[in-house]
Amino acid sequence: MQLKFAALGALLLALGICAVVFVSRRAVAPEDSATRRKPQEISAASLFAAYDTNGVAADKAYKGRLLAVRGRVDSISTDILGTPYVTLETGELLSSVQCMFDGEPDDEIAHLRPGHEVVIVGTCEGQVLLNVLLKDSYIAAR
Repeated sequence: MQLKFAALGALLLALGICAVVFVSRRAVAPEDSATRRKPQEISAASLFAAYDTNGVAADKAYKGRLLAVRGRVDSISTDILGTPYVTLETGELLSSVQCMFDGEPDDEIAHLRPGHEVVIVGTCEGQVLLNVLLKDSYIAAR
């Protein structure tokens, strides 16, 4: 039973990584410049809860918008194409807010550790499998 659960978990993780890579490479229509200037502030737990409750309503409220997401760092890594990302805890065991950064990991990302409180700004791409995805992210506060 545990072996089946582990295999299912590995499969979901692999599919999630592929989906994140695909979505992070997809172009999004530019937004109104007024919306871009000031990000909407929200906690990672609240953002995930909105998608968990009603993905359609959450997409209307957040998808394509610039968000300043506050939360505790869960992990820091790179995807299979070398794109750096940081995941923020949501209070759910297998779900997070995944913040994708452009280019090479910079010193600010390299100095993060799990448990650090941060504010990361990025454009919401909606929910991909278990994670809510932000792209073009940067660290606003630590």
